[in-house]
Amino acid sequence: MRDANLVGRNSLARRRFLTGVLSVLGVSACGRKAPEIIFRVRLTFHFSCPAGSRSFSGVWEVWETRFSGFPNSGSNLTESLFGEAIPMRFDNDQIVFALLADYGGGALEDAIGLFTWSAVKALHNASHPRYVAPGQAKGTFRDLVTDTSAEPLTLELKDMPALVVFQNLADPKTGRFVRLSELAALAGTGWAFDRAEIQVVEDRPTPGASQLLPWVNAPLKASGDWRWNDFRKHPEYFVRKVPS
Repeated sequence: MRDANLVGRNSLARRRFLTGVLSVLGVSACGRKAPEIIFRVRLTFHFSCPAGSRSFSGVWEVWETRFSGFPNSGSNLTESLFGEAIPMRFDNDQIVFALLADYGGGALEDAIGLFTWSAVKALHNASHPRYVAPGQAKGTFRDLVTDTSAEPLTLELKDMPALVVFQNLADPKTGRFVRLSELAALAGTGWAFDRAEIQVVEDRPTPGASQLLPWVNAPLKASGDWRWNDFRKHPEYFVRKVPS
């Protein structure tokens, strides 16, 4: 069992960190409207394997920016996700990437496009019903971020990011989407996907796809063909840099 005082100190430090980033308001020096909420999440993918178990993880940063709900007089939050696709390198050197995107709730066969993966939705679903207790009104988004347990929460399968594998990392045309049911075969004999977890953290976003995919930062040639599954034309699936 973890020491109660240590848990308390970690919780206090984490709340102070979140209080700081949640207070980012107003307009930035370059004129861009600053995000109202900034926080970071760690995604961890767990596998069972011949050696016992193996995990792969990465940290993404989330910005929530308020905008006017034209033509309504109210306002809303828009979510922006920054970081790099998380590589999972198996013992057979096969690499599967967890993208900064999902299928928008659609089945793989029926997907008509990818959408930014939502940390808000994933956190909400993973923390339910703690976040929305029976008989209580739904809390604010700030409550969701600051009150979410410091411990990892199991990610619901419907909130898994899209997965991609390449025959040749240097050639984006060799990439294809991967179903969860395919992971065991790709990983090798004795491997099986166990679960994915999400956790609010203070860590900086981690490098990943940019170290393995040489084309993600290369200039993109103009083209009228913007197919959603053409990876060369959608590097934002793999790398999104935090604005300066």
